[in-house]
Amino acid sequence: MKYLEKIKDLRLKKAVLKAYSMYGYKLYFLPSSLTGRHHPPDERGIGGLKAHIEKMCWFLDGVADEFKYSDEVRDMLFTAAYFHDLGKVKQTTVSQEVSYPEKGQPKREVKVIRNVGGLDLHSIISAKMAREFLEKEGVEEETIQTVCNLVARHMSHWYPKLPLPQTELEKMFALADFIVAREDFRIEKEGKWKRIRKILKH
Repeated sequence: MKYLEKIKDLRLKKAVLKAYSMYGYKLYFLPSSLTGRHHPPDERGIGGLKAHIEKMCWFLDGVADEFKYSDEVRDMLFTAAYFHDLGKVKQTTVSQEVSYPEKGQPKREVKVIRNVGGLDLHSIISAKMAREFLEKEGVEEETIQTVCNLVARHMSHWYPKLPLPQTELEKMFALADFIVAREDFRIEKEGKWKRIRKILKH
């Protein structure tokens, strides 16, 4: 969570830390997508969701530099990035089964079950989680609403029935999620940034 250190508002930082102390252990086990259809190979196995969230932060950091966003806006973008897929974790059960063969070491098997149901509403669940943790830290309503809207409206390009992004910031956030989910690149390799910059400015 290296981008957490870039959040200057301590209330936002504490909200993220408390959420991850409660749910973050599951991030190690979860891929970014259980189907693997919408995410690059490095996000499809163990640790994939964590990798996706970090890539999202890396991308938004570049966006904030490119468009000279204020520290306040940058803080909200990072906070929203850390919350935007946390609903997937809340939908997930991680269990460990241990078998004892007659000879040799016990065999451990981790099972990950994500209960989605019909329409995947993790963006809505994530926004509710964000509100819960942000309210507990005494964050003002305007900031909470901005963060929650970013989170809740980032998925309509996959599921048109979900809320559409309305503001330029919300559209930018949704586009960032789309790009990092589709592009097969690592956050330490910035070679594609020039091409992405052209997309963002259209």
